[in-house]
Amino acid sequence: MITRPEDENGDMMPVWEIGQMLSGSEAVSQHVTDTLLIARGEWWEDDELGVMIPEYLASTITSGNIWILANYISGYIAKQTGVLGVDNVDVSLDGHTMIYSCTIITREGNANLEVGLNGLL
Repeated sequence: MITRPEDENGDMMPVWEIGQMLSGSEAVSQHVTDTLLIARGEWWEDDELGVMIPEYLASTITSGNIWILANYISGYIAKQTGVLGVDNVDVSLDGHTMIYSCTIITREGNANLEVGLNGLL
């Protein structure tokens, strides 16, 4: 898998040669991050892309049982292209934002992922 790199705002950066593209575990990690930040049906080119957190699940999560949602997200990540496993999961809350971090295991190596999921709680 190869993909364009993104800046700190999540915007795709221009590339002028293949060597500037992300590959291996970095590309897998970026793909997973992008799909976590897109709600299912939001992307115009592929309405199946993105995570769909069921309303009943999001509405019943509190800070005391946030691990239920973390396990759901880990399961979603494990099904993504290039992902062999998910390890070292950690979650925390910052207001209404759940900070989810993990290590993604790929054939090319491991990659760390951290994403803030807004408005889930």
